Amino acid sequence: FLKNFAKEHDVDMDTHVYMDSTTALFELMQNASSYDLLIFDVRMSGVSGIEIYKTMKQLHTGICAKILFITGHRQDLLIHFPHDQLNILDKPFSYKHFSKEINRIRGLS
Repeated sequence: FLKNFAKEHDVDMDTHVYMDSTTALFELMQNASSYDLLIFDVRMSGVSGIEIYKTMKQLHTGICAKILFITGHRQDLLIHFPHDQLNILDKPFSYKHFSKEINRIRGLS
């Protein structure tokens, strides 16, 4: 979806995919400010999306508005962060919904 989004919106997008959530967390702890958008699932093996979000809230609060959770477990997020304004895209979703959320987070809608 990201490649389609970049092509459709004529956006030069450098993407990084981390299959290991612990590696992703370490990268973000060091370089969070260099990212314009972060996409997490809530339930991942290793470090969960919830744990990564908690860490980002403590270390890099400004990046939290750029996090998009793609999940089938919305309630998990709402229980842990009842007062936070979270960007959540519920599974299953269409490309249209994905694109709309990315534009909203980027401030283009």
